[in-house]
Amino acid sequence: MNGTSQLRLAASISIAALALATASAAAAQQAADDGAGIREIVVTAQKRQQSGQDVGIALSVVSADALAQRNVTSVTDLTGLVPNVQANFGAGQVAFNVRGIGTNEFSANFDSPVALNVDEVYLSKNFMSGLLLFDIDRVEALKGPQGTLFGRNATGGTVNFFTRGPTDDLAAGGTISYDNYQTIRAEAYVSGPLGAGLSARLSGMVVDQNKGTYRNLTLGRREGFEKKWALRGQLKWTDGVTTALLSITGGRQRGELSPYEGVGVFTPASVAAGAPAFCAPYLNGTVRGDTAGCVRGTDGGYPGDRDPYTSTNDLTHKVRNESLGATLRIEHDFGASMLTSLTSYQFARRRQLEDSDGSPVRTIDVQYDNRIRQISQEIRLSSTGSGPWSYVVGGYYEHDGYRNGDYLFIGAGAAPGYYSPFTQKVDALAAFFHNNVALTDTLGLVAGVRYSRERVSFDGGTFAATGLAGTPFRPTALVAPLSAADTSRKDDDATFKAGVEWKPRLSSELIDKLLICPPSAPMAQI
Repeated sequence: MNGTSQLRLAASISIAALALATASAAAAQQAADDGAGIREIVVTAQKRQQSGQDVGIALSVVSADALAQRNVTSVTDLTGLVPNVQANFGAGQVAFNVRGIGTNEFSANFDSPVALNVDEVYLSKNFMSGLLLFDIDRVEALKGPQGTLFGRNATGGTVNFFTRGPTDDLAAGGTISYDNYQTIRAEAYVSGPLGAGLSARLSGMVVDQNKGTYRNLTLGRREGFEKKWALRGQLKWTDGVTTALLSITGGRQRGELSPYEGVGVFTPASVAAGAPAFCAPYLNGTVRGDTAGCVRGTDGGYPGDRDPYTSTNDLTHKVRNESLGATLRIEHDFGASMLTSLTSYQFARRRQLEDSDGSPVRTIDVQYDNRIRQISQEIRLSSTGSGPWSYVVGGYYEHDGYRNGDYLFIGAGAAPGYYSPFTQKVDALAAFFHNNVALTDTLGLVAGVRYSRERVSFDGGTFAATGLAGTPFRPTALVAPLSAADTSRKDDDATFKAGVEWKPRLSSELIDKLLICPPSAPMAQI
């Protein structure tokens, strides 16, 4: 047994033992929560704590209880709980679509127009979200442009995850389940005071699936199993006025991606003649996995059957992802305002191998190798009083260092493929101001502005290459350069928001509170 297997096994045993040992404590805590009645939903959609009923933004809030009741185990499961939010999942990346705005791009160096934030820290790349969904307190999905407070790449909205923090009282809990395909899922935490203003929380999760979900008809084996673990440690200090919270999260993901279920798109005769032509069922949208008269050009045979849990690829889809992040949050209470500093370092690496054609013939395969190191700093001052004027003002800096090593190889490297080594760096600066003014008890004004400046540099290109060597795969020979660039560009822009909010006084059994505000206006975007 190698070191990774031992560590994963140890994590599984530790979490399972903690979950079983603290089941009664978790049940007591749940009973206490149930007896508290319906509580007000507090959100930070405008980067300060407010009742969800008082925020003039179209948003959905999913609580930890709702996540548990619906058995949400991955980021993509969240879409079943939030209206008008979908997730594009492919090649190990998750990109959210909000009201039809999003991205379906497989290139890992692009940023989504729907921002993803964890504890108010922006994660710029779609492959950084694979190991975050555990010990979550709530999820806030903000719909529509959010550029004044959340910056670039929030044209469609934001999806914000908030983790649970250290508690003042000793608490522990966990869950463990045994699911289909010999899958063990476990999650647990322990939290409490350490003395002298210190408290801590340790939480973790492990998924160990030992039987693949799919039957590979070419290789004669099961495939598509998931193995991952993650740990989060938090240390909090407070003296009643200043609070500091250090959070460190890390984890690994191994196993296999879901294979592709291909369909035939060409007529057999045209494939045999070497001039593929689309078949009629494909053109009219009625083609299925076993449609006669439609074949794939890669293997010349029918792509399979209508069973979504079978595959015919000759190469298994491997996953070797890892991530590590650290965030330091410092807050100082001035009485009428709160000063907040967020300093974060995030690292993620994605190494995945996929059989892109999904056929029994070795034709087109891709080795993804992407790495990012991200540093960000935000400082803001926000009002905390109950007066007619509330505000948030601050500044933001982010640096991304991205490295790409994708290799699309053809015929197991025998024919020239495409190797794309490049680096991409981003330096972004922003200053923002957002405020609400209550004119009367029912009428208010909202306005905000954000100025952003960004520099992006790119160095590298794409080469025709042959051969396979190493892990991850690298070409053994570069045949010819296909494109290359060593360049940079600078952009700057300002985004604005202005509106009127009206909260009429109503006495109705059907309507408790009603807040009417205009839809967000389109924003300039850099």
